[in-house]
Amino acid sequence: MLFDVDGTLMNAVDNQRRVWRAWAERYGLDADEVYRVALRTRPAETFATVAGDRDPRECLAALHELEDGDVRSGVYAAFDGASELLHGLPTGSWAW
Repeated sequence: MLFDVDGTLMNAVDNQRRVWRAWAERYGLDADEVYRVALRTRPAETFATVAGDRDPRECLAALHELEDGDVRSGVYAAFDGASELLHGLPTGSWAW
């Protein structure tokens, strides 16, 4: 069984919304519109669509900075049953 933490064990929707909202505010953009685009595109495509006049490398660096800050916040939500599933795995019988 393969676990992808984001979207399988963790519900990161609120984190994604928070990061994209902060990113949009940094550039003076409509946060709801940015998030709507970001949900269906990769970051580079999002930048091209909502901030085409900005340097995409700068946009990506800003996004990564905000994501890093969000990670450091420690505010995450696990899906129901994730903790029980992980605690139910036999010790030493799985890998990272």
